[in-house]
Amino acid sequence: MQEAVKRMTDYVEIEGRGGRFRAGALATLPVAISVMAYGSVLGVLAAQKGITWQLLLAMNLSIFAGSAQFVMVEMWQPPMPIVEVTLAVLAINLRYLLIGASLEPVFAGTPLGKRLSFIHLVADENWAVTMAAHRRGAASPEYLLGGGLLLVTAWCAGTLGGHGLG
Repeated sequence: MQEAVKRMTDYVEIEGRGGRFRAGALATLPVAISVMAYGSVLGVLAAQKGITWQLLLAMNLSIFAGSAQFVMVEMWQPPMPIVEVTLAVLAINLRYLLIGASLEPVFAGTPLGKRLSFIHLVADENWAVTMAAHRRGAASPEYLLGGGLLLVTAWCAGTLGGHGLG
């Protein structure tokens, strides 16, 4: 996988922010396809629980954490156990503290506001691709953002498509 990502990014001019953004998106493309596929499973499950597509989309954009969203959908029942769901989501997403810390070299010299806006789009997949690029000296915040925007788009397309089928 790492070799395939390297070959893809070798064809992309990575000078300048736009090039780094494109390189991150292209490098993340192979995993984005699988993200869309398992997102469709969440969409079907959400539809079966009576969750509207609008609420699912809001969940996708505000939480953007597949494993946490699967737990939320599984726990979805009236009356909604808000405290339990919140604690479960927080426990599952604790790994993002370590993931965020590991991105420090990629974000070096980046203003805090930019870091906070980009970090919301970090998923396991684009983090792994970005860290592989970092080892080759090709990662940047824009690289991470390119992969993150591609993944959130694929995730939303998958979940909403699955919801429509569910």
